[in-house]
Amino acid sequence: LMGRLYREQLVDYGRAERHYLTALATDPRNVKVCLDYILLLINMREPEKAGKLLNYVKKFNVVDLAGELHCEGLMHEYDHKYDQAVRMYEQAVLESYNDDSTAFLKGEINRVKAKLKLKKASGRKQ
Repeated sequence: LMGRLYREQLVDYGRAERHYLTALATDPRNVKVCLDYILLLINMREPEKAGKLLNYVKKFNVVDLAGELHCEGLMHEYDHKYDQAVRMYEQAVLESYNDDSTAFLKGEINRVKAKLKLKKASGRKQ
């Protein structure tokens, strides 16, 4: 909870990371903490760490598959692989079981499709 507070509200990524690491030291199989920490690592531009943690999470029988797929989509988006990101977000929508999560993921799809449109208009290859 403190990690999210520092990441989302106070935008103090260093302190957020310390709180996530403390939480994971206590419960290394806490998928929610792992997924939130992955979001922080992406924001911190540390895709290697985020990718390793995502691979670690994939070994679990994940309850929040939509959250896992969302993080995977963000990893593709970070790499400017927008088509793959959209596919991950679409899969996440299929694994989402509440309206708020579904609406959020559809917003992610629309945002990435706008990036894809801009990229194609500028003539850059994916």
